[in-house]
Amino acid sequence: MLYGYSVCRYNRAEACPASPINLASQCGENPTSFARLRVEYWPVERLEPYERNPRKNDKAVEQIRASIREFGFAVPILAKSDGEIVDGHLRLKGAIAERMREVPVVPCDGWTDAQVKAFRLMVNRSVNWAEWDLEALAVEFGELKALDFDLSLTGFDPREIDAFTRSRG
Repeated sequence: MLYGYSVCRYNRAEACPASPINLASQCGENPTSFARLRVEYWPVERLEPYERNPRKNDKAVEQIRASIREFGFAVPILAKSDGEIVDGHLRLKGAIAERMREVPVVPCDGWTDAQVKAFRLMVNRSVNWAEWDLEALAVEFGELKALDFDLSLTGFDPREIDAFTRSRG
């Protein structure tokens, strides 16, 4: 059965069926095609971290746990069918810490070994490619604050949040 991104908020034991989402295939037979993205649910024990993962993320586990508790497991792990993680090491650590038994996974077997290695680097580096619109960011924080939302769940530290909300006036 296929599942979409709308997973149960506190998915610990069972998956939440949703309509498959038609997105560009990230891991299909032809990675440049626009095929349906297949999301499956795998037991966490089936997944194996890539032993040379260049991202050090142990200090971020508590943050991702809080994110999982608030938003659910909203971004699937990408993994080869043998269980080796392509992307999602931190999300897996968070899921294990939250005692989740299974997680959403996008199987990725259509890439060469070189493409898998390059994708791992690119997907982690790409978060630094864009710049923040500081005025828009301040507005978003202001609105979240007015809604009494826990701003720590945004991923920004308190000093950054304070600077953004103060600069708005």
